[in-house]
Amino acid sequence: STAYINGILLSPHSKATVSLLHRSISTSYQAFHGNAFTVNSGVSNEQGLFAGLSLKPLPQWSINLYADICRFPWLKYRTDAPSYSQDYFVQVSYRPSKLTEIYSRYRSRQKAINQKTETNAMNEVIPFFNRSWRTQISHKINTSFSVRQRFELLWYDPGEGLKEKGFLAFFDVFCNPPQSSLGINMRLQIFESDSYNSRMYAYENDVLYYYAIPVFYDKGSRYYINAKYKLNKHAILWMKWGQVIYSGKDAIGSGLDEIKGNKKSEIRMLLSVTF
Repeated sequence: STAYINGILLSPHSKATVSLLHRSISTSYQAFHGNAFTVNSGVSNEQGLFAGLSLKPLPQWSINLYADICRFPWLKYRTDAPSYSQDYFVQVSYRPSKLTEIYSRYRSRQKAINQKTETNAMNEVIPFFNRSWRTQISHKINTSFSVRQRFELLWYDPGEGLKEKGFLAFFDVFCNPPQSSLGINMRLQIFESDSYNSRMYAYENDVLYYYAIPVFYDKGSRYYINAKYKLNKHAILWMKWGQVIYSGKDAIGSGLDEIKGNKKSEIRMLLSVTF
């Protein structure tokens, strides 16, 4: 079995960069530790072409866009037939100064998924659309304080009039005085979606070596606070406290993971010692 990935990066102009990437990965190709540019989570069963364009028409402005068209010749998770996907993305960024950055992006994805219908007892592979629009503003107030704000909307359309919507917004504050041993960042967030299908994700700052992009759906709010304290030149302590508060829920999760009530809390600590 074979797998090919071919790419090229061109700069036809000082203000433009073009990227092309083609992949052809056999359905029987297996690479358990493979890490490639693919739509699938694994490196298998995929043929696609990615085309990207980066423009910088003015010093303060930049435009990035891409199109990724892909075909899956065989079955895959939650898709009981050969299928295809289309992914289109455009982002416009504006930096009026070194302290402020504003960007707005729009993304449209089309994929296929199993879905039961009233006319067929078996699953049918039906394409669905997932469109999102995000705007984010980041501003550095001074050497110690900076803020960040994001708004995001999502539209999920599986066809047959079953459209769903999602909304997420958060506000971040970062406090890192240059001469202080203590650094803090915190977030206040609200979210709402019609179901898990219209879920949304948001990257979170966390303790050292920890990586978190939690998923949000239903209706609720979230807050967290991160603290980093330098005990001495050999030891640093990180701590995170966060909580999600859902609206109209009496329990969260199921089975052994079920939590009574509408609040889910977490605390994480890490101590780093170097010699």
